[in-house]
Amino acid sequence: MAQPQPLQFIKNNLNFGTQDNGEWVVFTPGLNTLHKVEAGWEGEQTAPQRLEEQYQPVLGIQMAHMHLGTDMDQGEAEVPLRPETRVFLEAKRPELEGAGVMPELREDTAVFERRQRDRIETILSLYGYVRTTFREHAIQLLEASKAARQPIVWLAYSRSSSELCRALSDYIQISVNQRGERLSDVENFLREHLTVLTIGNAVRAWPDGPAYIHCSAMSDRSEWEVSPPRLWGTDPLTFEQGVHARKPQRSGKDAIFLHFDGLFHSFDTHNFGTVGAAALKLIMDMNRLTTFRALWERGKNLEIPSDWQIATKVVLTGGEKWLWEKEKSLSSYRLPSAEEVVVT
Repeated sequence: MAQPQPLQFIKNNLNFGTQDNGEWVVFTPGLNTLHKVEAGWEGEQTAPQRLEEQYQPVLGIQMAHMHLGTDMDQGEAEVPLRPETRVFLEAKRPELEGAGVMPELREDTAVFERRQRDRIETILSLYGYVRTTFREHAIQLLEASKAARQPIVWLAYSRSSSELCRALSDYIQISVNQRGERLSDVENFLREHLTVLTIGNAVRAWPDGPAYIHCSAMSDRSEWEVSPPRLWGTDPLTFEQGVHARKPQRSGKDAIFLHFDGLFHSFDTHNFGTVGAAALKLIMDMNRLTTFRALWERGKNLEIPSDWQIATKVVLTGGEKWLWEKEKSLSSYRLPSAEEVVVT
């Protein structure tokens, strides 16, 4: 952001793809994404690799990539452990283990492994207890957009949706409380210059202003007669923590919801590389839309592909190779064979 023309620098140096649809699109990834390959993690795709190999080829548009590194890149964190803190952690062990953030308790330290650090920082950032590099750069990017009068489309996936939400709230507060701008003027600027497309969002606190498209897997095939309900084809993260058509509160003024069948009975419903990108591309093509802003302007009058159409697209794009829980996912939904795809 120290460049004299930061937006142009990003477009020239951090973009993936050559197909320019006329929009300035930036993509920010989710949790558990390394910035570069590390010893012992050779089988783990980095954030740039996921964008270049999974998302961009399917969507077929030019996208800039903003990944500033996460705690996945920093290794374990060893925290001094007081006796009273140990008692608290032990008392909360069931909840912490359920959330995946219970540390290893040693004699006088608690050790958080890198994935746990990422999750914890996300929560602390959302509530304003820490100011992450992501939030600082997001605010700077909005400032650059305002100075250059350059509209931005922001594709925020998973964890980054939470951090973007906080950054937007901070940007509005800074503009109003520190610069004396009118709230209505700030919201109008954001409406004109920022289209936010969340993918598998995990937060319910979106401020008014931007043009929001909340995209996630949400299927009518969910079986509610069993306990707990089996969320077939539904993203469990967004369903429990994010905004969607059934929980639209605090989704941002004039937000639209874009729901599609996530196919599987597993966390792969949250997998943008396998299902999400294929579904989003189908929706754009079926409705003859070439820009995300046009998608928001179309509003609710959109044709949504069936689960079989999405499954066919997954096979055609080779998306099944990016499944996180391959055996579990493929046992919960039968993808079409190559012969069936040809017939279709």
